Amino acid sequence: MATKIFWAFFIADCLGLLVLWVLASQGRSSPEGPVGGWLLLIPPVAMVLLLATVLLWNTDGVKATAACLLGFPWIFVVIGPLYTAFRNHQAEESVSGNTDFRGKYRKLKDAIAARDLDAVHRLIPESGDLNQLHGDDTYLSFAVHHLPDHTKLGSPVSQASIDILQALLDAGAKADQATPNGVYPLTTAIYAGPEFTAALLKAGANPNRLDHAQRPLWWSVLSHDNDQDLRTLEVLLDHGADVTLRHREGGPVGWAAYNARMSHGSSWRMVSLLIDRGAAWKAKCNSISLWLR
Repeated sequence: MATKIFWAFFIADCLGLLVLWVLASQGRSSPEGPVGGWLLLIPPVAMVLLLATVLLWNTDGVKATAACLLGFPWIFVVIGPLYTAFRNHQAEESVSGNTDFRGKYRKLKDAIAARDLDAVHRLIPESGDLNQLHGDDTYLSFAVHHLPDHTKLGSPVSQASIDILQALLDAGAKADQATPNGVYPLTTAIYAGPEFTAALLKAGANPNRLDHAQRPLWWSVLSHDNDQDLRTLEVLLDHGADVTLRHREGGPVGWAAYNARMSHGSSWRMVSLLIDRGAAWKAKCNSISLWLR
């Protein structure tokens, strides 16, 4: 029995090595390839030594030990895909919010993700305090992140998404409540576009709160330069964004100028709009040189 098991694993390992060598030979070798080429000799040399050991000491104990050594790599062949599938499932559950929202609270989360306005209206009264933390999320922070269609960057959010966000706000969701990670809904809304930004600002979100870098939240829009972001900046300026606030590296014009200078093909429209709205631009900053003097 031990003999059959040994030869089964030995033949399987030989075929496996052959397949790996064929696959490796079909790809391009990096300049470092020849340096470590000798490592390819380790598996066949080890197998030859095992075979010689079995032939010299032809006992069931030696064969069983050799069979275990030859069979060890196949454990990873079987477990590897299972572990990868498990990790992928965990990642999908985390992204979908299932690890944060559990039990009855998951129903409203699913309705938000499906952009089902009728279901959202029906489930809001059953979902308790909308500002309760579920893991690192609230319903509002989840909605602001998941309602926009991230496959259509630069496109307006759908009316259904806007209506769902407004339904949450009307039902008492706090527009200015940060997650435990210190992320405010407005930060995510700014990336979603002017519609979400306006809804949160009208509901009480403060654009002048500071982020982790100690910059005002509304400055995050200054790193972009498309039409949607320009409209978002206009909304922010119309709803209390303070152009006099400064960071240790300068003011909003300096930050916008820095991003415009670093962005290929930038039109500098953000800089122009800020100046039109009264932002100071004749200033120096510590580590960011202004291109406007």
